[in-house]
Amino acid sequence: MFIGHFNVGDVVTFSANTHSASTGGESDADALPTYRVYADGSDTPFATGTMSKQDDANTIGYYKGAVTLTGAAAGVCYRVRIRAVVGGVAGVTERTFQINDKVPAFRTFSSRSSLRTFSRSRRRSRCR
Repeated sequence: MFIGHFNVGDVVTFSANTHSASTGGESDADALPTYRVYADGSDTPFATGTMSKQDDANTIGYYKGAVTLTGAAAGVCYRVRIRAVVGGVAGVTERTFQINDKVPAFRTFSSRSSLRTFSRSRRRSRCR
């Protein structure tokens, strides 16, 4: 699931719901789910961690995680691999996101002939 475009230094938040393998119903995990974040093409995680319960009083099996994108590479797609165990059965899901890259500045002329320079970010995802 693609969760969006972010800038270097942003905080990316993501969530996951856990379910019973036998019933398919929502169920708390045996332990808090873990995550690993990989840049496309890399076998080394950019970040790792443990998720936390979200709104525990009102939800079952609902977890959240967050990663600060300090040191992330612009224009690169990242994958978040989330792993949880419910009733002794392991399950995995994945989220993807992309770090914005900058398009070179371009110049336009207004009706007053004053020169303005703009910079914009590419918003098309290359994540698959």
